[in-house]
Amino acid sequence: MIVPLDWLSDYVKLPKEVKLLTDKLTVIGHMLDKAKDNIIDLELRGNRPDLLGLIGVAREVATVFNQKLKLPDVSTLPKIDKGCNLVKVDKSAQDLVYRYTAFSMKIKIGPSPGWMIKRLESWGVPTINNVVDITNYVMIETGQPMHAFDSDKLIGKRLNLRLAKNGEKFSTVQQGQIVTLSSEDLVICDDESPQTLSLIGGWGSKVSDQTSEILLEAATYNQANCRRSSRRLKIVTDASVRHEKLLHPAQVLPALERAYYLLQKYASAKPTSLVSDYYPNPTALKSILFYSSEVKRLGGIDISVKTMIKILTSLEFKIVKSGLSYKITPPTFRTDIEQSADIVEEILRIYGYDQIPSIPLSGIIPQPMTYSSYKIQETLRDHMTILGFDEVITLSMINNKLAKLFGCDADAISLINPPDPDIATLRTSLIPGLTEYARKLLNQNISDIKLFEIGKVFYKQNNKHVEVIKLGFISTGNFFDIKGIVDTLGKLLGISNLKPQISQLDPAITYELGIKTSLYWVEINVDNLIHELPPFVNHYEIRSIYPPIIEDINIILTESYDSLINKIKKLSSLIKQIDLIDKYENKLTLRITYHSNSKQLSSSDVSPIREKLMSLS
Repeated sequence: MIVPLDWLSDYVKLPKEVKLLTDKLTVIGHMLDKAKDNIIDLELRGNRPDLLGLIGVAREVATVFNQKLKLPDVSTLPKIDKGCNLVKVDKSAQDLVYRYTAFSMKIKIGPSPGWMIKRLESWGVPTINNVVDITNYVMIETGQPMHAFDSDKLIGKRLNLRLAKNGEKFSTVQQGQIVTLSSEDLVICDDESPQTLSLIGGWGSKVSDQTSEILLEAATYNQANCRRSSRRLKIVTDASVRHEKLLHPAQVLPALERAYYLLQKYASAKPTSLVSDYYPNPTALKSILFYSSEVKRLGGIDISVKTMIKILTSLEFKIVKSGLSYKITPPTFRTDIEQSADIVEEILRIYGYDQIPSIPLSGIIPQPMTYSSYKIQETLRDHMTILGFDEVITLSMINNKLAKLFGCDADAISLINPPDPDIATLRTSLIPGLTEYARKLLNQNISDIKLFEIGKVFYKQNNKHVEVIKLGFISTGNFFDIKGIVDTLGKLLGISNLKPQISQLDPAITYELGIKTSLYWVEINVDNLIHELPPFVNHYEIRSIYPPIIEDINIILTESYDSLINKIKKLSSLIKQIDLIDKYENKLTLRITYHSNSKQLSSSDVSPIREKLMSLS
């Protein structure tokens, strides 16, 4: 989140030193990404949509520095008309539209005031005209996206929200870029065609220098649908980023009130309609039952109830005492607060995580645990490296075309919400990913390819989803080379039959991928090998708090060295280490380390062992 400090100072008094400001914000969870020219860039958590507006950042600053938050001026909107026909939501889209509020007004297009242009440019937004600039300004200020239509360009001068038709075309406001929609995309239409998406405005109804009347709207949508459309259409805008988060419908009206104020002041706005407010299921305020003892239980620190109430009140939480507990109502813009633990987190981060005392863990230290395939995976990595292979890690998802080329699509699992529609298939084999990696190396004129990967593959079997760990490797050379590597790997593991799949890469695949070198591949089911190897043993032990006793002894070697060392180790459990210090002919100088985990050793403990040692010589 870009935060111009000159702009932020409109809402809260800032400390004189920028470092003090950024350090405090980092402490309460908003890390500084970079700072330059009186502008800071914060890394924000994905569940804090209120911080995607400067007022939200100012509220945090006001709380941590005990300052008063100054909210900007607003104007009262025209009355809400339940019978207004400006907005209609089709039945197919009713689950995706939580609130859609709009009204029309006459305006005068012109340039924005200089101070607004300067602020938008500091945020990286180019100036268009006073109306468009005000919608962008209010979005940055409040975090609530909004859009202005040219009313005269809307057929019927009203809006209909529906799902798009498969293959329907839409021209975005970005130089009329045309995108192809699917039946999962929400569109806002006039009586004939789509005019905007939840992600971006449209070319046909954009506000221009000739516009004399606008229809201004602000809305909240199903955030998952917005995200899917954004990824599918490859459209990422400031509005789409905000609509992907859980915005509260109650924030729509304050944002419109702020925009209306600025439009009246800088665009001579005069309403031509009442407000149409589609809000079929108003979101009830959420009250959370909270016990002050939870702070001690979860945070490990005693904080007075008075301090807790002060912190929560400064964050605009409403608090009502109810017997031994409190009913706490988060503000509507805090959609991340869902349970008592979230309230504890708010108290702790403002009070200061550095105030929590460091207390050693009490009780028995739990036994270290590891998953069953850990040992064999580590062993396979070591052996494959010894055999001259380089490990790579590829994505669990592969390109849909690549999956089809390798014949992996029959039993493959397709993702419902992939990060990229073209990469939506979970791999059923490691070989496609290894082949793609090998192709890139070959294109860089690297002719000797030896790559391996250990990872999960996924497929459907008997209507169930199955995950299996496999070892895959790919190499240039010939069949006998790759077969020899498999045989050597089996000997290193001590397993006679690895049950591998071995093959040359299909010439049709190499031709399609533009690979001119023969590649051979192997895939082995690692899960089937687990029972062949002994289970992993963790050799961790607690280090003694008592110092050791170390002494050197001279001894005559009358047998093999290994036999002598084994005899010495059997003399006492207190002998922890034996080191050879010197050797002359058959005379040895050994350094013996005595150590106990339960007590401090003394000469009386060591003397009997020393006598036994001397008897060996």
